[in-house]
Amino acid sequence: MVEKEMISVVYGDGKNHSRVMYTPVPYSKLIERYSSDFLENLTLLKTELKNVQKRSVEHLVVDELYQMTDYETAIDTIKHLIQKSNNSIYLCGWNEIFAILYEDLVAAHERNVKIVSLLFDPPSKEIEWNNTVHFELDIVRERHVREFNIVVDEQKVGNCQFDHENTYSVFTSNLAVVHTTLNYIRHDIYINRLIKDLNKETTKKYGEDLSGLIKM
Repeated sequence: MVEKEMISVVYGDGKNHSRVMYTPVPYSKLIERYSSDFLENLTLLKTELKNVQKRSVEHLVVDELYQMTDYETAIDTIKHLIQKSNNSIYLCGWNEIFAILYEDLVAAHERNVKIVSLLFDPPSKEIEWNNTVHFELDIVRERHVREFNIVVDEQKVGNCQFDHENTYSVFTSNLAVVHTTLNYIRHDIYINRLIKDLNKETTKKYGEDLSGLIKM
């Protein structure tokens, strides 16, 4: 209270005037002081707000970003993206999730939505669109475990790690993330096509397990 100048120290009688008493500061002085402080802060706030208003927000873009840790919610979100797709779908992941999305993907394909997919294991359903099955290696399973990525209409993206108990997923329309994920899927497809088409040359140079290529 003394430090806040709300009371004053008064030294009273006693040996060496050691007796200490306190008296409140008159309320009129308190009001005057706090009013002055308030007005100073208010003036500063008004000035800074004007400065903020003057700053350009032309390049400020606020994109949606959703983080989900619930398995069913993440699946439903992907299904919704597929159902609302208009032009294209690029995806990579495991057959377990692909099979859940299969009917929605078929419906999108029948709407003439372009679909390009990469599966890390053989599909359990017949696929009528452009699909690539990843070359099978233990290191592939280790690096891509639980992974699922999807880009819809080159405008929305979902990056997921699926598990019934520990699911981690992010959905956004941020174009940097959209384009990075799209290029990631395309690049993986390109590499798999090259390995398949140049199988003998590839294994001769990098080994049967391709360790010379992928172990970095």
